[in-house]
Amino acid sequence: MRSLLPSDEFERLCADVKWEWLADLGASVGRTRRSYSSSDQAGMYRDFRDSLEAAAKYFWDDDALQAALSTALRRMDEMIYEDEDQRPPRGEAKLSNLRRRSPER
Repeated sequence: MRSLLPSDEFERLCADVKWEWLADLGASVGRTRRSYSSSDQAGMYRDFRDSLEAAAKYFWDDDALQAALSTALRRMDEMIYEDEDQRPPRGEAKLSNLRRRSPER
């Protein structure tokens, strides 16, 4: 994005992200969990986590934000683990789908 925008617009965009998205990371993480759904919930959480990591690299000089990002990254890891832990193993899911589709005898 940096190469697509003039530097003043890029800086304004970063300030907006910091103010609107990163100002209350707890709420942002909570919204991610409550507001969006996907057939690959853990994948969606990983994408959000990747965005948090990118923000942490960009805002490296903001100590308070770094602490909040660290907490949010740990929470995202927990959410990924919880989601993957609640899914049936792949083999079981396929087997149960086959059982539902097969005609009764």
